[in-house]
Amino acid sequence: MSPAEDGRLALWVDGASQYAHGHLHDRTAYVLIDWLQAAVRTVDPRDTTYSGDAPSGGLRSPMPGRVVAVHVQAGDRVKRGSALLALEAMRMEHVLTAPADGVIEHVHVSEGVQVAEAVTLVDFKSD
Repeated sequence: MSPAEDGRLALWVDGASQYAHGHLHDRTAYVLIDWLQAAVRTVDPRDTTYSGDAPSGGLRSPMPGRVVAVHVQAGDRVKRGSALLALEAMRMEHVLTAPADGVIEHVHVSEGVQVAEAVTLVDFKSD
């Protein structure tokens, strides 16, 4: 992906050149290619603040969305990779998983609740 002279983004998709319009807001790039719109969140691999995978403390929502399923409750012991809850965002369901083996200390949300980005969903203590 690179900027084109007219302010659009030039990118290669499946070996073909495409042009896109877009803008960056906070940590999300909103891109429009022909009729398809996508939101891409930029991530710094050294930053676990918004990643949802801090080893201990809390699991945070990686994006705004609606909680569609809660699979755990306080006191549950979970293994790394176990499904904790599902979040629907941008018409897709995203399953959030345990970042490590540990215990669920508190669940802050219930099914049907709308959440913003970076909201603590589950308090988690790793083993």
